[in-house]
Amino acid sequence: MSGESSAHEQIKRAQALIDLGRQEQAVELLAAIPQTTPLLVAAVNCFLAYAFAGLGKKDEAYACARRALEAEPNNDTALFWLAIVEPDDATALQHTSRLIELDPDWVPYQSLHAISLLRNGRKEEAEAVAREAARQAPEDVYVLGNLGDVLHDKRSPEAEQVYARILEMEPDDLHARKALARIKQKDEADESAPSATDGASPEPDDSMEASAAMRTSAFFALAAFSGLITLNQTIYQYLAGYAQSFAQTLPAVAAASGIVASAAMAGQAIGKVLLGVVNDRSVKLGAVMGIGAGVAGVTLMWLLPGQLALLLVGAFLFGIAYAETTVQTPLLVRTVFGSADYTNVYSCVSMVGSLMGTFAAVFWSLVVDSAGGYPLMFALGYVCMVGCLALALFSLHWKARRNAT
Repeated sequence: MSGESSAHEQIKRAQALIDLGRQEQAVELLAAIPQTTPLLVAAVNCFLAYAFAGLGKKDEAYACARRALEAEPNNDTALFWLAIVEPDDATALQHTSRLIELDPDWVPYQSLHAISLLRNGRKEEAEAVAREAARQAPEDVYVLGNLGDVLHDKRSPEAEQVYARILEMEPDDLHARKALARIKQKDEADESAPSATDGASPEPDDSMEASAAMRTSAFFALAAFSGLITLNQTIYQYLAGYAQSFAQTLPAVAAASGIVASAAMAGQAIGKVLLGVVNDRSVKLGAVMGIGAGVAGVTLMWLLPGQLALLLVGAFLFGIAYAETTVQTPLLVRTVFGSADYTNVYSCVSMVGSLMGTFAAVFWSLVVDSAGGYPLMFALGYVCMVGCLALALFSLHWKARRNAT
């Protein structure tokens, strides 16, 4: 029983890694779990399908979802992922129809069914199902994303409003951002397209292909940014330990150690929204604000730990810098290198962050256990954040010089 409990704990860790965008690490962790029972076979392979789908590896995701369904024929999660990556449109519709039979009240299944209907050319039914799902779950970004896709396929102007609504709730939602970018590009192309009698040439696209981008200094700067910001964010895992280190001198602070970590996570959640709003005006300002908040937060936590309220404010501000990992990195890549080959460029940049994430916790553990302790951790946090800001500004300056020439 202890082995099975350990396996489920590993699965929870893998889910957390996937939620942080570290699918490669999640795959490694899941692959090492012994699949000793049908329940574990299904659970492990469902999350493997989730991770592979996030990596764009549909064949691997399909194989894992199929394996999970063979272990548990009525596993609706396995069927859900199988329907998402199923290459055959008619079969995908069969999968989502069965999902509705298994759990007719689960709104995301209804929403996915709308996409399957759309894939099979049943556009009116798809819109009706998608609208009903969005009516039942108006705050679910997955459900809203599917409604946006159905409306976008019908060239409805309402699609843009749906995607904008998603970005209000999740400013770093890449699917909605890409969809809005496609809509905007099409609108601009329609407006600027020369008529039959107009000999003007269209403006050149300044996007760069991945092969060219990876040879630039800006690419290496953003790759380093991804690594350093990932290293920096891992400090939040040690904030509770930092508070507990005052058990002898400041027992009230030590007793609130759990709240300190929660304050950082609250800052991360709210920071995503704030950074989304700021980045809509200026990506440079978003980088400065996020890093500045982190520096201010570390200053409060390090220099004024005796004031519990200030310690919590500091943790909250540091959480805003934590949000830079998922918000600022993709925006910087898109701003500097454009949208044409964004997926390939960003995957290479984020790979550095993923690699850093594999040993960041070990690094900070060694720092905390050293003679320097938590003060050294915070000092190195300063270095990480200042370095990140310098790298972000360098890449944006590189982009400006490229545009000028």
